[in-house]
Amino acid sequence: MRFGRIAGGFVVAALAFMGRSLLGDTTITVPNGSFESPSVPLAQIASPVIDSWTATGGNNTGIFPNLPQDENFGGVVAKRITNADGLQLAFIGAQYDPTGTTDNGTPVINEIYQQLIATYQPGQTYTLSIGVTTSSVQPPSPGSVLRVELYYPGTGGSFQPVAFTLVSSDAATGADNALLKYFTVQTPAVVAGAPYANQPIGILLATTDNSPATGGTFDMDNVTLVAAVPEPGSVMVLALTPLALLRRRR
Repeated sequence: MRFGRIAGGFVVAALAFMGRSLLGDTTITVPNGSFESPSVPLAQIASPVIDSWTATGGNNTGIFPNLPQDENFGGVVAKRITNADGLQLAFIGAQYDPTGTTDNGTPVINEIYQQLIATYQPGQTYTLSIGVTTSSVQPPSPGSVLRVELYYPGTGGSFQPVAFTLVSSDAATGADNALLKYFTVQTPAVVAGAPYANQPIGILLATTDNSPATGGTFDMDNVTLVAAVPEPGSVMVLALTPLALLRRRR
């Protein structure tokens, strides 16, 4: 099954963030990170195909053109997303129902993902950034979440998470249906013996934490990835903290 999870990921990520100070950043190319390909005409509204990405869930995932201005479609106002990058965005349905099917007969497992050529290099941290908003036409159910994850490929086609965050469609998160709000996921500094060291970097956008009763849609844009080398002091903290915790436990 492709939804393996690593316990304690949040704890490790939090430790990596402590005393964060970076010596230099390197931008890693995310092909079609702004979802500009293929080009979708305004008359077509949306396409389930996203070049460079794999999109599952049939018509529950895809890309759509950003409108030139707010438009009223039979009483439903579709808002222009004013701070989008480029001319198009991606969308993903909030529903997760592996026993059901979409209108074209595919299982309702909504994921958008791609595996990069770049690999997790020891000594570096990786920060994924993405702009997220809620659909003005089909807003996601309150409390439904979008998983934003960095993973590495496991056995049998599984996705093994390195770090992730859950973006919730509620007032606390503050996702707005006319503006993108940016969220980030940062990995710990890669240790040479880590299972994901030198493994391909994977990016996953999914709504598989939700239920069959969940509805609505998240919109996304401008996926970027940056690698950085922490200062030696930060690396030392990361190296010593697990040992200190082990001694404390004993």
